[in-house]
Amino acid sequence: MIQLKIFLIVSILTISMLFNTTGTVQANENPMVNYNVDIVIPINHLDVPNLLKEQVLDSLVDLDANFKLENIDFEKTSIIMEPLDITKVSHTDTNILVNIVNKTDVATLTPSSINISASIDIVDTTPPELVLSSSQVTIKVDSEFDPWEYVEYAYDNSQEYPTVALINNVDTSKEGEYEVLFAACDSSGNRNTTTLKVKVSKFAVRTQSVVYNGDDILYMLDLINAARADNGLAPLALADEAGQNAVGVRAMEAASYLSHKRPDGSHYKTALNDFGVSYSNSPLEVLTYSGNSVEAKFNWWMGSPNHRAILMANGYSTIAIAYSGRMWCAIVY
Repeated sequence: MIQLKIFLIVSILTISMLFNTTGTVQANENPMVNYNVDIVIPINHLDVPNLLKEQVLDSLVDLDANFKLENIDFEKTSIIMEPLDITKVSHTDTNILVNIVNKTDVATLTPSSINISASIDIVDTTPPELVLSSSQVTIKVDSEFDPWEYVEYAYDNSQEYPTVALINNVDTSKEGEYEVLFAACDSSGNRNTTTLKVKVSKFAVRTQSVVYNGDDILYMLDLINAARADNGLAPLALADEAGQNAVGVRAMEAASYLSHKRPDGSHYKTALNDFGVSYSNSPLEVLTYSGNSVEAKFNWWMGSPNHRAILMANGYSTIAIAYSGRMWCAIVY
C-alpha cells in the first residue's frame, strides 16, 4: 500500500469569538437595530477572528451609511458570539454582538453596539496540494518503473487525506517521452493534477542517487565562473538537460569506480554521446571525493594544477556538473 507523507497542521477544533473588551465601548442593554449579514470562512482558516471582524465591518458599511471604516479603530473593536467549529464544511445561523470603538481623532462617531444576525458558511474551495520529488526523470527501456516513488507528499486544508489517483502510466518497452498524470481530490470535490515527465531511452541510467540541479550545483558554477573572471576568461554556461543527465551518469559511475574511464572501459565522453550531446571542443573531465562542502571541493580542484587547468580552459563555453554522494564530477566542453 502506497503511503504518502502528509504534512498536517494542528487542528483547531473550535474557536471562540469572545474577545477582550477592555477599553472598548460595552454593549448597551438594548442594542441598535438588527442587521443581517452573510459571512464566508474557509475551513481551518488560521486567523478567523480578524477575518470575521473584517467581513462584519465591511457588511455594515455596505448596509448603513452611518458606518465608515476610516472612523473605526479595528484593533479595539470587538465581537462576541458563540464558539464556531471551523474544522468541517457547515452552515450556521447565529447572533453576533459588535462593540465598535471609534478612533480618538474623529468627529463623526459610529454607533457603538450593533446586534448582527449572521449567516455563516464554512467552505472548502481550495484544491489539495500534490508535490512530486522530481518533475522529470529518464529511465531505461524495459526497466522497472513505479511512478508512486516520485510522490513526495499530498496535503489538504481540510486536514483529511486527499484521494490520489494515477491517471496514466508509461510503456517502458518503447522509447519515447511520456507524461504521467496524478490527480488529488478532497472530500469537497476540489481537484488538483500534477504531471511527471518521463523519458524512456535505451541509453538511460537510473540516477535517483545523483544530484544535477539545485543550489549546490549553481553555487559551484558561480565559484568556477568567479575564478574564470579573475583570470580574464569568459564564464561557462551550465549544460542543458542532456548534458546534466550525462554528467550525472558519470558522477554515479565514478562514485563506485574512480576512473576517467567508464566501467566498461570506454572514454568518459561516451556518456555525452549516449545522451546526444554535441560538442565542438574535446570534453575535459574533473572528479573529486575530497572535501565536505562545495567550497572545499572547488578549492581542491583549484589546488590541483591539472584540474585547475581544465576549469580555467580558454575557448570552452559549457560545463556539466553533478554529484553522487561525496563524488563530484564536472565536464567542460
